[in-house]
Amino acid sequence: MKLLDSLRWRTKLIILFVILVTLSAAITIALLHKVREKYFHRYMLDMIKPINTLVRNQIIHNMNYHEPNHFQHLLESFNFEGELESITVADDSGRIVFCADPELKDEFIPIPGGAELSQGKLDEIIMRNDEVDPNIINTFSFIKNRRECQTCHDSTKTFLGIVRTRISRKAELATHKLLLIFDALGMIIMIIVILVIVANVHSRYFQAPYDRIKAKIKAIQEGNFDTTLEVKGPGELRFLADHISAMSLYLKKTRNELEMLHQKQMVRAGQLASVGEMAASVAHEIKNPAAGIKNALEIVVDENQELQQNEIVKEIFVQINRIVKTIQDLLDFARPSDPRFQGIDICETMRQTVNLYRERFIRNDITIIEHFDDQIPIIDADKDLLNQVFTNLLLNAFQAVLSVEKRLIEIKISASKVKNSVIVTISDSGGGISEENIKKIFTPFFTTKHKGTGLGLSLSLSIIRQHSGTIDAESKPGEGTKFTIILPTVHHT
Repeated sequence: MKLLDSLRWRTKLIILFVILVTLSAAITIALLHKVREKYFHRYMLDMIKPINTLVRNQIIHNMNYHEPNHFQHLLESFNFEGELESITVADDSGRIVFCADPELKDEFIPIPGGAELSQGKLDEIIMRNDEVDPNIINTFSFIKNRRECQTCHDSTKTFLGIVRTRISRKAELATHKLLLIFDALGMIIMIIVILVIVANVHSRYFQAPYDRIKAKIKAIQEGNFDTTLEVKGPGELRFLADHISAMSLYLKKTRNELEMLHQKQMVRAGQLASVGEMAASVAHEIKNPAAGIKNALEIVVDENQELQQNEIVKEIFVQINRIVKTIQDLLDFARPSDPRFQGIDICETMRQTVNLYRERFIRNDITIIEHFDDQIPIIDADKDLLNQVFTNLLLNAFQAVLSVEKRLIEIKISASKVKNSVIVTISDSGGGISEENIKKIFTPFFTTKHKGTGLGLSLSLSIIRQHSGTIDAESKPGEGTKFTIILPTVHHT
């Protein structure tokens, strides 16, 4: 997940980078547009200066040597072509005095404010965009009140008039438009180049390694552990590739070991199967003679009252019963019978099992506590097989508590509505089972007792599994042991 998150963040950073580049390019174009406009206006001022100078000098010359209408005729005869639209001369109040269009005479033009006059800009040409026509630029130059002009004009005036020149911006705007097109094309080309570079870097150092890692993982899932993985990319991808390669080698080694172990187990299983079949046959052959010996001994004892109290005879019965029990466990383990499912009351089954051994528990000062919930549902089970499981667990608990002072066995049966099951727990206050042995108690033939075959819990596990249930054990040394059985209310075949 961390790798995927890292790749997603890198993708987001790339997109953000492209957006920032695009915005930067757009801002740069806008700034260039402003700078170009400023320089274009400056160039236009440089072009208009000679015309303004010529007009002012001509006005002064006209005042000294000609009639006032002479300059008017001169403007009317002037051919305004190209970028120069018109030339207008106004007095200090803005009233038009001379103009190429006689109809505009005596109209007023706006004069730049007093700020330009107060800052001593009478010698400069002032440029303003036309308020009506955006394609026109107006330039204003002042006619200063010179000494030679004061013979006819008031000497207190700063300037006597103003010259307005109207210049077309069509060429400027066309140039701007063309430059903007070139700028946009340049920006698009630059973004495309950046995208190609970024895509190539991303494909080479991110996507390609990522695809190789995915392919390797898929190959591992299919069982191919032979190839190693080498990628060129960021540290996370190399780190992941190295670990996947190490994992692949480890899985290959583990698979080989498992195959060898499987072969050994198959051979061992075959041997055990043969031994089991032989043991079952031998047990079956021994069972009948042992039962005959027991029956014959019982007849002899019944006929002789003195033998009933003989300790040797009692021990013979104990050992014969032990032989019969061992033989029966071997037969049940080797050839388990199929359960016969029917509706049973599990609480009643448990009571019957406990009652069989209640007298023995009382004789050994063992307290039995039973907690059976109300309305425990009827379950599908084999009553005899469950009785066998409960017997094994109760006898194990009986033997466990004999070695401690507080001898207590607690049995609980409850219903679980969530899982549609019945839970049975059998706990004892015995010495407990070590952590190492608790893992082995369900293994066939494993036992920590001096007597017994070690098949009781293994048979119990097999029976519970036949009922689609589970059985678990919890224990701590010195704190006793608890077995938990969970059985479904309805058996599913």
